[in-house]
Amino acid sequence: MTEWMKALSLTKPVIQAPMAGGLVTPGLAAAVSNEGALGSLASGYLSPAMLEKQIIEMQQLTDRVFQVNVFVPESRKEPDEDMIKTWKNRIPFAEQAPPFSSEEEEWKDFHEKINIILKHNVKACSFTFGIPP
Repeated sequence: MTEWMKALSLTKPVIQAPMAGGLVTPGLAAAVSNEGALGSLASGYLSPAMLEKQIIEMQQLTDRVFQVNVFVPESRKEPDEDMIKTWKNRIPFAEQAPPFSSEEEEWKDFHEKINIILKHNVKACSFTFGIPP
């Protein structure tokens, strides 16, 4: 890990987990980076616009390196109407949930996020659910 630490100017061999779902804030990730470890933002459940807002906030809170984690879309079979009806009958408040996104929409989201990461010169990026093409 020494080469990697040198490349990212880290002083501590710690990577803060990029926990999607709102657990990680730019304030937490920046505090980790400011201590010499690798702070991480999770983009998994964020819109591209919200990710960009968080990256900008991170860059205001730290001049240290941080990473962004991105979900790689998975190939999957779209659920049929019967399956959706079954889920809606079993899950409270299912009618209030947003509709399923298509694989095409998820790839569009993925590419928008990668473009934002590149635009803001984020030095490190990790991936969940696969390796990008």
